[in-house]
Amino acid sequence: MITGKAEIIRSSDALDAAEKAADIFSSAAMQSFESGKIFTVAFSGGKTPLPFFKVLLHRKLDWSRIAVFQVDERFVPQDSEDNNFRMLYENLLSQTGSPDSLIFRMKTEFPDPDSAAAEYEKNLKDFFAGVEPPVFDFIHLGMGDDGHTASLFPDSPLLDDTVKLISGTMPPEISKPAVRRITMTYKLINAARHRLFLVSGKAALGAKAAVLPELWKQRFPAAGIEKSNTTWVL
Repeated sequence: MITGKAEIIRSSDALDAAEKAADIFSSAAMQSFESGKIFTVAFSGGKTPLPFFKVLLHRKLDWSRIAVFQVDERFVPQDSEDNNFRMLYENLLSQTGSPDSLIFRMKTEFPDPDSAAAEYEKNLKDFFAGVEPPVFDFIHLGMGDDGHTASLFPDSPLLDDTVKLISGTMPPEISKPAVRRITMTYKLINAARHRLFLVSGKAALGAKAAVLPELWKQRFPAAGIEKSNTTWVL
């Protein structure tokens, strides 16, 4: 059941949005460091977060204490321009000095997305050592024009799944690119301590999504994300 009320922060442009998102990320990371913990984060794909990644590179963060996971991945080769991890690595992780042991890639070398999802879910459970469901400190999300978030698309059977943490899925044919995906589910995303939507350039749509009730999730999947402890940077 969705509870609480999301926080909405408006920005003047993409760079301002990236700075505000980086402020929130850095604050959450420092709180985790102060408690002596590894900061656990999952990043979404696409090109929208690229300014956010660039700003993060200028923040004084100890990436040796940050465990990085993926929210979703397109089931394409790692060297494809459409591969989310490639964008994440080239624009952020290759420059942070993050240890390989704290980078968890969704692998597309598997025969199909479902087997890749099963392996990723096992890795999650191993890392979080029996916590069910695993609780991330921070999950970064985006949103498409159709209201999808992660790779949770309108009318997908995954929108009603309460068991899986990670799943293979197929987006609608109109999606670009219309390729199979691996994605976190609501169960995992909504268990996080904090969620950040970065949707600069879609202020009106984001403001709508931030307040839509859960019953809209089949038509507008972002509405299925927990409202409390969720920040929308528009």
